[in-house]
Order: sequence, then C-alpha cells, then structure tokens
Amino acid sequence: MSKRIVIGVLLLIIAGGIFMLFRKPKEIKTSGPYSVNQEDYWITEDMLDPLLKNGSNRQIQIRRVYPDGPDALENVNPKPVVIASHGSCGPIENNGTLYKELVSHGYEVLAVGHTGHAASVTLENGKKVGPSKEFIMEMGAPSPNATSASSP
Repeated sequence: MSKRIVIGVLLLIIAGGIFMLFRKPKEIKTSGPYSVNQEDYWITEDMLDPLLKNGSNRQIQIRRVYPDGPDALENVNPKPVVIASHGSCGPIENNGTLYKELVSHGYEVLAVGHTGHAASVTLENGKKVGPSKEFIMEMGAPSPNATSASSP
C-alpha cells in the first residue's frame, strides 16, 4: 500500500472518531406540563476574590431555571427550590437535563457557578474564567487543603 492510502485511511478513522465522540447530543424531552426558561444573575461580594487574584471582588454566577408559560405561576403549588452546585471543575450547566425535568414539573432550580472552582463561569461583564491554578493544585494534592508545594 502506498503511504497516501494509509494516511488517508488514518485521517478518515480519526475524523470519524472525533465526530462520534464530540457530536452534539439530542435534546431530551421533559415529561412535565411546563416549559422551561432561565436567567443568569450575579452576586458580587464585598471581598477580594482569593482565587482570581486580579484585584476584583468575588463574583458568583447564579442561574435561575424556572417554569414558564401562561399558567405556570397560577397552577404550580408551592414547590421547593432546588439549589444545585457543580462538582470540582464542573460547569454551571452540570445536570442541565435534570434541572429542566424538575422545572417542567413546577420546581425552580438555582444553579451556582463557583468562580475559581468551575470549568467555566461567565462574569457579569461577559468575561469567562476557569478554575484557578491554586484550586487545580489542591485537587491534585494528597490531602485536603494541601498544595503540591507542601507535599513530600
């Protein structure tokens, strides 16, 4: 076989693998009677952000996911609000399908994006920030609150 054929076959295999791994998943339909809407809010604390270390105040993104539609507010009995927090380096969209399913049944979800701990948080000014170096080092440390520098 010529080198061109081998390279062509390898490129097709790689391109097919990328397509299969990173294709957009199908939207899962909700089972409840309400449509879903969402809004983002930000809380700016009166303290410097210890993880960003850029002199800005700590800002936390809150995504409110709520039932929508003409009768959503009239027919929904008071239901609990679910507070959702992503795991280490998770995005605020973590478990988005679950949030939508809960909301379709009348619940509200408040998803919190922790600046410096999330894979990506959008600040109020539109800038996106990822996890801080300190947080990444702490996650890889052998014990909580330890850093790689203090590890033996």
